[in-house]
Amino acid sequence: MGKILVIDDDPFNLKMADFSLKKNHEVTLASSGAAALEIMRGEMFDLVLLDLLMPGMDGYEVLKEIRAISGYEFVPVLFLTAETEPQLREKAYNAGALEIIPKPFKTVELLEMVSKFLS
Repeated sequence: MGKILVIDDDPFNLKMADFSLKKNHEVTLASSGAAALEIMRGEMFDLVLLDLLMPGMDGYEVLKEIRAISGYEFVPVLFLTAETEPQLREKAYNAGALEIIPKPFKTVELLEMVSKFLS
């Protein structure tokens, strides 16, 4: 059982991720990058699922801040995005994301990716 933080500004996506993951994992939800960073400063997670495009801080900015938190230098971060442009994917990988999960995500695909990076 892994501890997973899901960061997304869309309440529906948060509910779907929670529903998909909570049977086998401890899931914490955050609706903004700022809220997530506050949570992460007091708690460690094994994996972070991070929406790429959010108001305020986007996923790139949040990932940069995550990497600056002690203990989070190597925690796997997977981006969630509906964007399909190749340059966005390249930028996400260059920013340090290990994988990109397309939205809307399928539960089976989400579980496979989470399992891959938690093992």
